[in-house]
Amino acid sequence: GGNTALTTVPTAHLAVTLPTSTVTADTPFTFTVKALDATGAVVSTYIGTVHITTSDAAAKLPANATLAQGVGTFKVTFDTTGNQTITASDTVGDASSGISPDVSVKAVPVPTITSLSPGLTALGSGGLALIVNGSNFVLGSIVQWNGSDRSTTFVSSSQVSAAIPAVDIETAGAATVTVFNPAGGGI
Repeated sequence: GGNTALTTVPTAHLAVTLPTSTVTADTPFTFTVKALDATGAVVSTYIGTVHITTSDAAAKLPANATLAQGVGTFKVTFDTTGNQTITASDTVGDASSGISPDVSVKAVPVPTITSLSPGLTALGSGGLALIVNGSNFVLGSIVQWNGSDRSTTFVSSSQVSAAIPAVDIETAGAATVTVFNPAGGGI
């Protein structure tokens, strides 16, 4: 008799599914990892722990996690522009690793202001809601009044509004209004 070697084959492979192929740097990006069998069906009994890595050495990565019924969502925040990939691997090796298609990571856009409304207000008139029109505003854009952050509401990529307290408009003169996108530049 001869010896027979037993070879174990992974029962599943991890597949990385992206909701979009373009993301903005420094913005959390959610994607899905599924444990699939050879036919592409979800292996609902998969209980391995998934470890996420990316080609972006500066990216913020999620903690290792188990999948629920073979499916899980993870968040990565890329920091480096250009094409990047996400790899899902099994910490034990029961499933083979999966690599995402390229993700195009764009720089955080630089905001520009085209107009303010109102452009003029009376002294001592109390606080006001300042409407700032422009372009490249993002969720998280901050209106600054003479260099100080003010409570800002994102309306759209072309409009944000800021609550300007009465104390800001007690003195006559011009105020400098800027918009700052976190991790990007401000104009």
